[in-house]
Amino acid sequence: MVHPIQRMVESIHKNGSCPRLQVNVTYEGVVCPDFIREQWKEALVVDLDPSYPLDIIFTEEGLDVDLSFNGYVTRCSFPWESIYVVADRETGKGLMLEQNMPESVLRKRKLVLDPETAPSSVKASKESGAKGESRRHKRRKTPEEQAPVPETPSAPLGLARVEPVAEDPIAKDKVDSETGAQEKEALRRRSGFRVIEGGS
Repeated sequence: MVHPIQRMVESIHKNGSCPRLQVNVTYEGVVCPDFIREQWKEALVVDLDPSYPLDIIFTEEGLDVDLSFNGYVTRCSFPWESIYVVADRETGKGLMLEQNMPESVLRKRKLVLDPETAPSSVKASKESGAKGESRRHKRRKTPEEQAPVPETPSAPLGLARVEPVAEDPIAKDKVDSETGAQEKEALRRRSGFRVIEGGS
């Protein structure tokens, strides 16, 4: 019988995408470099990019794969129970195995999904954030920043200011009788404005 993780990995590869695994490398039976185990502990992210020579072998216990860490290729083994997420790297859609999730990951996930169970310190920081208060010190505004913004700002230097003028009868006469209503309307609107070149 094919394991659901294997089925998902093969399905994502078949679609030409890259499966992304989240692995608990502290799980008994995981084979990987020690520095990876120390650095990533319960949250190693592995991309099974089909463009690399991964030499994946699925067994009854898990999967064996060649992975490159800091330029060195290492043969790694991940038991099925150590893998708790398999997803398409591009879309994020995939399989989540909550029964394989380490306790620390489950706790973090629970805090995100159910803020009511969060410790009071986390709740307090979220509530203060909701009121618009920031834990960072706010920078004081300069007098120029505190000054009210004028209702009609002047045009920036070097840009043209557009001002309405009276309708141009000559431009109106140029409109051919076969011209559509949209073209007439566009010309009428254009003739209502005059561009004055900006500058010094």
